[in-house]
Amino acid sequence: MSSSKIILCKASAGSGKTFTLAKMYLQIVLNFEHEQFCNYDRILAVTFTNKATEEMKSRILKFLTEISQIQTEEDLNKSDIAKAILVEYPKWTYELLALKAKVALSKILHDYSQFSIMTIDKFFNRIVKAFLFELKLQNSANVSLDTQKALDEAMEEMLSEYSHDERHVLSKWLKEIATERLDDGKNWKPKDIVMKLSQELFKENVAQLDLNYPAEKIESLLEIFKQIEKHFKDTVRQFAQNILEIIERNEMQEGFFSRNTFVNYIKKYSSEPCAVEFTDAVMKTIEEGKYPFLAAVKKSPQADYFLNIWENSILPATESLIDFNRNNVIEFNTIMGFKKYIKSLAILSEVSEKMKNYRERNGLMLISDNNSLINKVVGNTEASFLYEKIGNKYRYILLDEFQDTSTLQWKNFLPLILEVLSHKEDGKVLIVGDAKQAIYRWRGGNFQLIQKDVQSDLSTFWEEGNSDLVLSSNFRSYQNIVQFNNDLFE
Repeated sequence: MSSSKIILCKASAGSGKTFTLAKMYLQIVLNFEHEQFCNYDRILAVTFTNKATEEMKSRILKFLTEISQIQTEEDLNKSDIAKAILVEYPKWTYELLALKAKVALSKILHDYSQFSIMTIDKFFNRIVKAFLFELKLQNSANVSLDTQKALDEAMEEMLSEYSHDERHVLSKWLKEIATERLDDGKNWKPKDIVMKLSQELFKENVAQLDLNYPAEKIESLLEIFKQIEKHFKDTVRQFAQNILEIIERNEMQEGFFSRNTFVNYIKKYSSEPCAVEFTDAVMKTIEEGKYPFLAAVKKSPQADYFLNIWENSILPATESLIDFNRNNVIEFNTIMGFKKYIKSLAILSEVSEKMKNYRERNGLMLISDNNSLINKVVGNTEASFLYEKIGNKYRYILLDEFQDTSTLQWKNFLPLILEVLSHKEDGKVLIVGDAKQAIYRWRGGNFQLIQKDVQSDLSTFWEEGNSDLVLSSNFRSYQNIVQFNNDLFE
């Protein structure tokens, strides 16, 4: 076992990750002088799915059973896990190892509730239950795993309330969104639109927001946005019309500018004002004082006259247009972006409010709320107090499938991990994951955590060369598949 208190194990699929986790668990649980000090109740192992939880529990119990039945050298040679443990503890005999395994197995089976291998949701739910008072939740609140049912009922309530009230602004917006999607050839059914939109409520970055945006507030904002948009477009149109008037008055519409690009842009801004974007060539002409016209104009008898028109009339007006755009385009683009989605925000806010009502009516907490709720607690509570509240004194933490961990989940776990690592006499953390699998973004997983954040957040305990563990052998795939993967990622 590495001497480092923190080990970050980067393990690709098929590289023996579960074996490594089980091995470290056994190294901890078997390392006792007297049976009363067996640390089975001091280990917290966390993964993401019930299937993975059961697999890890089964593997550990299987290994303990296997080791406890070793009676001869021949039995030892048949057990890879036993040999791996003895490599870590070379002073142990296989007889001592088998005895320790019997004790640990008996302890776990007779106190199975303290065999703390669980999903991250279950662990976080335990913390939420311990902090019902601090979170101002009902003591009788039950945790519901069925977030979809809650969403369905909230959505049905909202649609029922507004679909029959055509005067309400939300009803009008639902129809507008449906019409826009119909024109784009997309699914236009209001129920499907709201359902897809409402899935955003379960995403971590949205769940932390205060979605207090009733339709009335959004409607007021839209009016302000319309005024800003109108002022911007009217001003751009006026500048463009002034420039176009000069060009037309002097009959410079054709044959003066390369490909007539400049004139075409001015016509566009006159008829359909928007954010001003000239080509690089036109901008160079304007900003660097280059000769603006085609060579034929330069040779004409009126060359000086047209150049004077450009320098004293067209150019100053164009510079004013560009200056106005430069000073106002960020605000304009921002509100145009807001306008595109702000109606959806009002709908999302309404569904969120209906979800809140659903929870209160039924005395429920949704498991999807746990991360945000815990973050409120962790941000204001000392880790030692948090430990006391959840009733366990963990000294070892094993985190599996770490690439699926989100930023908020990591922030929630970090105080507990730091508490474990702060103990001088014991305390160890193993984090296992594969950054390549984070491309799936399962449940908001952030691959930057395993790439760099673990090391930076735990820098006090990080030991260069000892804290890194890479499982580089693949025991599952054919050689040509492994080689292809290596070539792709290298």
